[in-house]
Amino acid sequence: MQSGISVSKELHNAFNELVSSTSQRGLIATIQSESVILLHTIRASSPDFFSDLPSLTPLLSDKQAAYIILRRYQNAPDGYVAVTFVPDTAPVRQKTLFASTRLTLVRELGTERFRESLFVTDRQELEKEGWEKHDTSVAVEAPLTEAEEALKGVKEAESEARSGTEGRRLETGGTLSLAISEEAMAALKELRGAQGGTLVQLRVDTNTESIELVGVSETDPSGLATAISDTQPRYSLFTYRHCFDGVDESPLVFLSTCPSGLKVRERMLHASSKQGFLAGLGSNLGLEVSKKFEATSPSEITASTLEDEFRPRQEQKQGFSRPKRPASVVILPETDEEPQPLTPSLKRRQSSISEAGLKRPRLSQENSSNGRDGAAMGSPQSARENRLLDPKKSGHMQEERKRGQRLFGALLGTLSQSSSSTANKRRADIEKKQQAKLRLQMEEEDEMKKAKLHELVVMRRREQKIYDRRSMHIRHTNLLAHARFLRTKAEPRLYYKPWEFLPGEEDKIREQVREAEQIINRESSQFDMDHPSSPQEPPSDARREDDRGSTNIPQGGRETDGKNTDEDKAAESKTNAANSDDVLISDAQNRPPQRSESGKDTGDDGGEVVEDEEDTVIY
Repeated sequence: MQSGISVSKELHNAFNELVSSTSQRGLIATIQSESVILLHTIRASSPDFFSDLPSLTPLLSDKQAAYIILRRYQNAPDGYVAVTFVPDTAPVRQKTLFASTRLTLVRELGTERFRESLFVTDRQELEKEGWEKHDTSVAVEAPLTEAEEALKGVKEAESEARSGTEGRRLETGGTLSLAISEEAMAALKELRGAQGGTLVQLRVDTNTESIELVGVSETDPSGLATAISDTQPRYSLFTYRHCFDGVDESPLVFLSTCPSGLKVRERMLHASSKQGFLAGLGSNLGLEVSKKFEATSPSEITASTLEDEFRPRQEQKQGFSRPKRPASVVILPETDEEPQPLTPSLKRRQSSISEAGLKRPRLSQENSSNGRDGAAMGSPQSARENRLLDPKKSGHMQEERKRGQRLFGALLGTLSQSSSSTANKRRADIEKKQQAKLRLQMEEEDEMKKAKLHELVVMRRREQKIYDRRSMHIRHTNLLAHARFLRTKAEPRLYYKPWEFLPGEEDKIREQVREAEQIINRESSQFDMDHPSSPQEPPSDARREDDRGSTNIPQGGRETDGKNTDEDKAAESKTNAANSDDVLISDAQNRPPQRSESGKDTGDDGGEVVEDEEDTVIY
């Protein structure tokens, strides 16, 4: 959340003075009239930060919030700390405004200037003991739970296993930061005050993995190709002296040369250490590199290359030039030779009209011309007069024009007149007959398609009725068969019939059979009501099978003729089911026990053991 309050110009100037002067320790600001203004300036009594803290606390109030800007880290570009002091006893409006404006203050003064941003509610936190506690808490690692510690250990083990050995730390961008020897460091420090022509050459030692000094020499831009080795990789720093717009300059140029015939390890170290080396030049030694060159061979870097980089050629822009207009008068050159007469071609009939009268006459600058060229090169008025004076030429032109008009009129008449010949009438009659025949054929095909579709629908309905009847018959058969057995209560259901029935089990089976027959009769009558058979419909196969299955001899000894009513069919099915149950039960009671395959088996008491048949279980 932002409050919309901005930093005043006075506070901007005071902060710039704080950055440029070492006689001040910090600033105290507050919010007034929708702006952050300067309230107090803290003087620096010594370079020690903690020695100036006693002069800070008397300037603060327990009921007034304030912003405190302190220089804590001496000679560091980001050595400032932004403290937001909001006591607990301050008004609620002040707490809200200061909390919502703290980020705006840091952003407008420059985020890169502040290393830390603190929020303080008590003046004791700004004393020496409070700062020491803050430093201790920042230095200690954040507490981790057991799960986070275990995860951290797993990640460290994975990184070690992935690298194989202890890896070297990489800088931003994946570049190596190699150590620089003392001799190379001393030579680089001397470049800060060196004049033009100083060349410092460095190399990467693959054994120690450090940057070593090769040598320091004086040369000019044309001698760089001979001064730098063309067989070994080099980092070269050269002060290029030149004069531009009357001002002598000596910028620092970085040259990186790496021949292509070296080993892979040497080239990799040379390429990956370049960015880290250049970053160290600016941050540690304060050397600013103006231009960077990379080449395979030193011969690619010449004096003209450096001059083109520091003195770019200015292109002269030219304005748009309008093209010249074409000449309206054609001037023919004067020739003494007489023109040769044209011979008539064999493939094309020569026109009776001369070409001189049809072509556009050309104008000549000379007023005088000979008689032969006068007709062809005279004025248009003279050419028109010549044609009018020559009646033979004008007569030919009129004939050609009339002939063209006659031909064009005849063509239009031929196209406009309607043909009424007998052949055209016959052709039109044939086309009408063919179209009528085609139309009749298409109608017949549509009728045939509709008839086939109707037959297919009728057949599908009939077959569907047969299928439904057969499905119902199979389901009723299975239902009646399951009703003649006992079943378990647990899932999955097991149907069984014991060798000997317990009391009540025979009644239970009869009740199941009766319920099944009721369901069968109810569904059969409902099916007959839903699917009435038409008198024209012949009896289906399923209906004939049902009729054959229902034809039997009842108990009275009378044979049925296959046309019993629904009541007779139901009574007969009940009687047959009851008789079959009685037969099964009586057979089970009167069935003699069967002996085993061995005939007799002797038990412990010496008696004869007789094995009965096992109970039948239907899964």
